[in-house]
Amino acid sequence: MFRALDSTEIVKTLERLQTRIAERFPESGLGRVAGELTGVAREAARRNEEIRRPHVPIRLLCVAIVGLVIGLLTYELFQVGTSLGIGSLRDFIEVLEPFLGSLTFLAAFFFFLWTLETRWRRARVLQAIHELRSITHVVDMHQLTKDPDRLARAWQGTESSPRVDLTPRQLGRYLDYCMELLALTSKIAALYVQGIGDPVAVNAVDDIENLATGLSSKIGQKLAILDRLESDGLATEPAPEPNENTPG
Repeated sequence: MFRALDSTEIVKTLERLQTRIAERFPESGLGRVAGELTGVAREAARRNEEIRRPHVPIRLLCVAIVGLVIGLLTYELFQVGTSLGIGSLRDFIEVLEPFLGSLTFLAAFFFFLWTLETRWRRARVLQAIHELRSITHVVDMHQLTKDPDRLARAWQGTESSPRVDLTPRQLGRYLDYCMELLALTSKIAALYVQGIGDPVAVNAVDDIENLATGLSSKIGQKLAILDRLESDGLATEPAPEPNENTPG
């Protein structure tokens, strides 16, 4: 039971995270991003089931096309052989020889049909991965201006500097939530390649995971700076803390 990701558990985790963000940061944009990602996770469960299911229309179409091509070739060979009066194996080979040049094209065509269903799955996965990549960048945009250096007592901003409206503890929780969203985004991406051995789709998922890991590392550096400021007593309190009884 622990050898595969469970889409239901991912959705439950995202729902809890969305609730935690909404309770600590009401009406925040990050909460809306969490809600959007929760919807994407629910849709991923349905999409993943459709992608892994055999695509019967494509398979029937491929079988029909292959049968038609083989039938036409057999008919042409028969017609040519009848008109030339083939009476031996040598005569048949001489008639077949002009058709051998077309075997390469036929093999390529049959390979195209053979991989048609795989490429259909790949297109669906890549479309879903593109959506997750966009959400990953949206999460990064939300944490971009959450710079712990702005909470230092020696910080001097300008008129255009982003407004500092979070306490050190609030900022730490906000950045933690961003890291959780990034981690869950990569888990949703991994759902799409469970049971699918397409290397292109797997590489696309790896790219999402690397992107999320890289962004999480940047957030981790901010958290380290924030911890150092708090431990050294250099952090300010620009806003009152939220209710301590509010679950995080």
